[in-house]
Amino acid sequence: MMKRPLLKRFRKDESGVAAVEFALWSVGLFVLIAAGLDFGLYYITRSHVDESLSATAISAFDARDNVAFTTLPSYARAMANDNALAVSVSCNGTAGSCTNLSRSCACLNADRSFTAQSCGTVCSASGTSAGYYLTLDANANYSSVVVPSRLVGNGQISRSITLRLE
Repeated sequence: MMKRPLLKRFRKDESGVAAVEFALWSVGLFVLIAAGLDFGLYYITRSHVDESLSATAISAFDARDNVAFTTLPSYARAMANDNALAVSVSCNGTAGSCTNLSRSCACLNADRSFTAQSCGTVCSASGTSAGYYLTLDANANYSSVVVPSRLVGNGQISRSITLRLE
């Protein structure tokens, strides 16, 4: 009986093929599951930011005649359960100008800009009357594990909500 060369024996030997295939497929499956978890956690975090802004807006609207503007960012952070959440408050498009006394009115334009207008006058762009608008902007950091950051907001979750107080 003739002995086959070592290389031919290895080529014909199929023992361990299942273990190698399992190893290759399990790595791919792990990456796929990790990517799904990355996207899921991104959307959950974004949802928490949205919910906190909504709750903050409802709170401000409920107290629309006497809003505690300085406490709104901390309220939003508490609702999101994220102390690192950056929240800014602006009224009629100007940061730090929120007041409960002698409010000035504006018209909200389609591009989210504001045009100063006398209270009660009709806005030409929308046909609504001019009002006092509160805008809450929130930014949260998000770091993905597997998915490239450009696919999940470049590491930033930015959300905004505008509501009419008057």
